[in-house]
Amino acid sequence: MTEIKRRKVETGLRNKGFQREIAPRDHIWYVLLINGQPEPRIRTHMSMGGHGLVIHDKNIKNMSLELRMDNKKQFLNYIHCHYKYGEYIDDLQQKEII
Repeated sequence: MTEIKRRKVETGLRNKGFQREIAPRDHIWYVLLINGQPEPRIRTHMSMGGHGLVIHDKNIKNMSLELRMDNKKQFLNYIHCHYKYGEYIDDLQQKEII
């Protein structure tokens, strides 16, 4: 079972081109910025409530799907800086998502 600290995910997303937005109902959204502009089709969210110090396996998988990544390993590589912003953008373009 995989888990990662919430703070690590938040920092990783913000350092890799995502803008943080606080929404109603206790959620924080992260929207991908391309050339400084939000790309609303590429976004994920985290709950601010509950026991949220760690993100568990199921939510990691859900976040990777929301961000149109191939799997949770790719998401974790993105957060841990093994998968770069430019590579991510290239992958999204190859998949014709953006």
